Amino acid sequence: MKVLHCIHSLEGGGAETQAKLLCNGLKARNIESHYACVDPIRTELIDTPINVIKRSSKYDRRIFNELSRIVDEVKPDVIHAWLPAAITIPTMLIAWRKNIPVIFSYRNRMFFQRRISYPEYVVALLCVDKIVSNNLIEQSIVPFRWLYKLKQGETIYNAVLQLARTKPLIEEPKSNYRLIFIGRLTAQKNVLFVIKAFVGLKDSDNWHLDIFGEGELRAELEQLVQALGLADRITFKGFTSNPSKVMLNADLLLFPSLYEGMPNVLVEAFSVGVPVIASDIPASRDVVKDTDCVEWFSPGDEYVFQEKVKTFLSDPMLFNKKVSNALEHSKQFSIAAMADKYDKVYRSLL
Repeated sequence: MKVLHCIHSLEGGGAETQAKLLCNGLKARNIESHYACVDPIRTELIDTPINVIKRSSKYDRRIFNELSRIVDEVKPDVIHAWLPAAITIPTMLIAWRKNIPVIFSYRNRMFFQRRISYPEYVVALLCVDKIVSNNLIEQSIVPFRWLYKLKQGETIYNAVLQLARTKPLIEEPKSNYRLIFIGRLTAQKNVLFVIKAFVGLKDSDNWHLDIFGEGELRAELEQLVQALGLADRITFKGFTSNPSKVMLNADLLLFPSLYEGMPNVLVEAFSVGVPVIASDIPASRDVVKDTDCVEWFSPGDEYVFQEKVKTFLSDPMLFNKKVSNALEHSKQFSIAAMADKYDKVYRSLL
């Protein structure tokens, strides 16, 4: 069986990482994977065949001919359209024209956020055989939920690498704790809330917060840290390509998002064994289920957030049971588990 994965790039986080993890997992299931992507990448790091889509601009019509050529050369049994719309629209149309089963991925909560979302939706309605969502479908607006149901959609969560080692449990108090945030510096990730909340923790001298990520709010956030007199307690570290390594060297992860699609950072923290204080949002609750592995706070509740952090700083051993539960829970998000589910979906379309 042969699957062609159509995606803009293979460098970056999110869908790009999941596409690579999935193809690695599919090898053991006798599924031959191929990529079709736009951006040149470091091919020596990937052993799955890569077909480069040539174009001169984001919406270059030549992409239809390029994708058609690649499909004819690869001769896939199934085509998987990942993102973005500039790739998924021609992918779905070509698959429909060539009568090849095609899967469309919901890689986040779905709504009509851009004008191109409308034609993407219509093409998916007309051409797609199956929809796979990596997140709680109830987060998406009604038309996308309806389309998911119409196409007999399935939810398959993202995978995380199972590390060779995990963090040891904290067995005794420390003089200083390294707290971290990892994510895009956008309003969605709620970093502004975190920084303001730490004003109330100035009197505690046993913490330092490292913020990993880039985004449109970085300059504003840095100015706020300076204005609040927290420059010696909060450091901006920029983008990290290896969140697991960062987590292994941290004592506590703060996950304050207002909303998420699939909360990758949260699940990755589970697999590393780092304690977590997280906002109580549907996407996170959906992956946690009934497992007691997170300290929750309501988004925007500064007092409760501060109290949770204070509890950790005074007695981090209270979190050890939750960490142990999280490590066990993370096994559900293995590459093998994700590949097994996609294997069944792909074969069901033949």
